[in-house]
Amino acid sequence: EALLTACDAVDAGERVRGGGAAGWALYSQVPARCRGASFGARVIKVLERQGLRARIGVADDRFTAWVAAAFGGRVRGDQGYPTEVSAMVTTVPHGGSAAFLAPLPLSLLPIPEEVLGMLTALEVRTLGEFAALPPPSVSRPWAVDIDFQALARGGDDAPLRRFATEGPLVERVEIEPGATDGG
Repeated sequence: EALLTACDAVDAGERVRGGGAAGWALYSQVPARCRGASFGARVIKVLERQGLRARIGVADDRFTAWVAAAFGGRVRGDQGYPTEVSAMVTTVPHGGSAAFLAPLPLSLLPIPEEVLGMLTALEVRTLGEFAALPPPSVSRPWAVDIDFQALARGGDDAPLRRFATEGPLVERVEIEPGATDGG
């Protein structure tokens, strides 16, 4: 709810682990005529007023934004792609998701362990190497309905699920009978 003061829509996301910490991934669109880094700084301030800490990733898609937030400070421009990194905000330039993700480990994808083991045996270790593989020629009916190669290319097309409060917010204070000190 506090984030709605900084942007028009917030997706409540999900609980995640990454970058050595557990947290909650929230998603939103950067408002029009606002740079990603300045939007990230505004969100940091909103959350600090709530007593919360955050790492912000700004990118074209959800997966890249999550990776930028979780690992951004450790995968800066020394890999050859341009990116802005401040203390807690990592901004991947528009159209730069594939280049940002390419050198990162394949283990960032939620691929089943058996598939990850097979790819590692074939010496496919980075998201870029995985994204460059030809698409699968056979699909299995029990496979998860996620296009992992699209994620590795920065093509996560999951829609923003708008958060909405459920009814009015109400705060109450109950005072015990006989309390006279005003505290």
